[in-house]
Amino acid sequence: MRLRIHELEKTGGGYESRIEALNKKIADLESQLRFIRDDYDVRLSQRDKRILELQGEIDRLLNEYQDLFDLKVQLDTELKAYQNLLEGEESRLNISQQSSPAASPSAAGDRPLSVSFADSGYRRAVKRKRFIASDDSLYYRNTAKTYKTTSNSDCDIEIEEHDTDGKFIKLCNKGDETISIGQWAIKSVASDKETVYKFHTRQTMKPGDTITVWSAESGERHVPPSQLVMKNQHWPAGDRVKTTLVDADGNEMATRESVAELQFGHFMSDDGHDPDQRCALM
Repeated sequence: MRLRIHELEKTGGGYESRIEALNKKIADLESQLRFIRDDYDVRLSQRDKRILELQGEIDRLLNEYQDLFDLKVQLDTELKAYQNLLEGEESRLNISQQSSPAASPSAAGDRPLSVSFADSGYRRAVKRKRFIASDDSLYYRNTAKTYKTTSNSDCDIEIEEHDTDGKFIKLCNKGDETISIGQWAIKSVASDKETVYKFHTRQTMKPGDTITVWSAESGERHVPPSQLVMKNQHWPAGDRVKTTLVDADGNEMATRESVAELQFGHFMSDDGHDPDQRCALM
């Protein structure tokens, strides 16, 4: 009898261990489900916002198209009136219309525009532009675009990087504690455009964690929670990019700003004259 009781207790202990493991797995699956639901809600909200933005852009373009079409009709009418007036004068003076000879292209004009780019570290791009003077002498100017970046943080989470071409924004927890960033948002402004990405309610960052938020159609995979791809939204790009991390109450927690600076080289000419006095961009 005692042996039977011992076997039953042993069997019951095994079942309890299995039940505990299954309950733990259920809790983990429920947590993943909540995360997916929150992420879906955020993406759905972003999609609706993007649809409204696109609809507004379509309306603006349609209005602009209508204005341009009306202007074209007006110009066509005026040109037709001038043409009739010229034909009437030619008939009255008994002269024939002659087309003006086309200007022969200069030797310099036949040359293609030379543009080259370079990108390494702080120096973003280098362009070589060709200029031509009134006497067909060529001039060249070298310009280089660089970005001066400043950053600040009132918490352990910093905006470690933001791409000035609008590809991604990267956050990093430089502290020793896990920080909840649920309902926090990243705001990025450039070229009079603003994009806002809001984190779901259960988003956290452990010490040393990084989160990279990519623009839509970046080609990157959506692998939460460390790599997030926005749905139908793009980070703005421009010569002045400002990114702000705000908490759930709208308080600024971290900022990062990059401002483009142009560096100009010197002009060169074939005849030794000062190109600043007479040059036109090709």
